[in-house]
Amino acid sequence: MSKQLAIQVTEWRQDSLDGAAVTEVPIPEPQAGEALVRILLRPVNPTDLVTLHGARAATIKLPTIPGSEGVGIIEQPAASSTKFSKGQRVVGCSFGSAHSGQGTWQQFLAVPEANLLPVPDSVPNHFAAQFYVNPVTAFGLVEALAAPQGEWIIQTAAGSVLGRQLIVLAKRKGVRTINIIRRSAQRDELLQLGADEVIATDSEDIKERVDEITGGKGAWAAADAIAGDTSAQLMGCIRTGGSVYVYGALSGLVANAPVLDLLSGKTLTGFSLPIWRKAYDARGGPTAGSEVMKLLEDNVIQPLTGKTYRLEDFKEAIKASTEIGHGGKILLEG
Repeated sequence: MSKQLAIQVTEWRQDSLDGAAVTEVPIPEPQAGEALVRILLRPVNPTDLVTLHGARAATIKLPTIPGSEGVGIIEQPAASSTKFSKGQRVVGCSFGSAHSGQGTWQQFLAVPEANLLPVPDSVPNHFAAQFYVNPVTAFGLVEALAAPQGEWIIQTAAGSVLGRQLIVLAKRKGVRTINIIRRSAQRDELLQLGADEVIATDSEDIKERVDEITGGKGAWAAADAIAGDTSAQLMGCIRTGGSVYVYGALSGLVANAPVLDLLSGKTLTGFSLPIWRKAYDARGGPTAGSEVMKLLEDNVIQPLTGKTYRLEDFKEAIKASTEIGHGGKILLEG
């Protein structure tokens, strides 16, 4: 059986990367309806680091291969396929994941053709590799928050790649954004991108500034990548009937909510990309994936790209991805 390189996690190490290593594993054999895809480029996402450090150990069996997105080419189309041809570039909605044991941090993946989308010629690999986790999530959050034109929404981690994309997509719908960042140095950059207001927590109080911006009404809703006490702060910044959508866990796996805010009609809820996308696609009309790919093709979304590392140098790439101010998304190739 042919072999390939993969980053395999064999034990959970909360404070180090010693539980993961480059290893040789069999190239998967496609089943009925599956294409064999050669992965060209895949990003290092925060969700991958959460996986590597064992935060999802209860739901993931070892050994596993991380990686939830990337861009590749069809190495072998599904039997009798008329949808894709050998050599065609593709991305995936549900490309692979550590939960299945077969993420994108390997050289080949067997993927159901129903999960694949063709990549237009005008979309470069470094954009296509970042198609799913950030752009589709940003698109989904703007849809889920459902703020009317002219209303205010809040987001944390606004300086992130996803945060920047959310700014662009909200502005496109006429929704105004209050963007929370840690460092004042990022303020001008986000304002130039289209952010309506920026709150830097190194020099400003979140609640005071939100009240000032909204005239005391509070924001329509909020998107939170941090969780913990930040979720509780945001609950105090939205109006009665509003919701805080938690989609990340940068401060840990608990999101807090004051009981009085809950009793007043505010909601703290989670945003799961797979669950949201399934419901969105079931409504009929264009799928979330096809809509986001069109946004990439039209340069509405332009993912911020950082340095590229070889797959074998994943530990160096992970270190770079955790440095403050590292810039765009770190990528792994090969």
